[in-house]
Amino acid sequence: MAIKKKKAAKSKAAKKPARKATRKTKAKTTRKVAPKAKKTKKKVAKKRPVAKNGRRKAAPTKARTLIVLFNLRRGVKPAAYERWAQKTDVPIAGGLKSVKDFKVFRAEGIFGSKKKPPYRYFEILHVTGLDALVGDIGKEPRMQKVAADFQKFADNPIFIVTEKFAG
Repeated sequence: MAIKKKKAAKSKAAKKPARKATRKTKAKTTRKVAPKAKKTKKKVAKKRPVAKNGRRKAAPTKARTLIVLFNLRRGVKPAAYERWAQKTDVPIAGGLKSVKDFKVFRAEGIFGSKKKPPYRYFEILHVTGLDALVGDIGKEPRMQKVAADFQKFADNPIFIVTEKFAG
């Protein structure tokens, strides 16, 4: 008889949690409660400090990449420009504190096409910031001559400012 009581007690105990579980699931499915709205803080734009002249100071600069697209002027020999770029432009401009990397490329063609590329040369400068670059150019006395020489070689160069967003 003791064995039967133990079995009966076990079966009752096993049934009770099962009932509670079913009651809870029923309550969850029949009861609909609206989710609590999240409290969001309003974002307030921080105002930049005002300089002595009354203008707002510039925001901190971000790293940027300058891509310069150009062709050579008529009468300029490619070998002369390429020699100048290797010996003068890249060492001086690439040596500025704000320039992390400076490369010059020559276009060979358009992938999958026999058409001529619209630009023959590309300069790619990775800089710490545009303000820093402008400041460094002003501090380096040789940069004025480099910029003037570049204008003698390049025909209407296009300076594209880019921002990395992937990869």
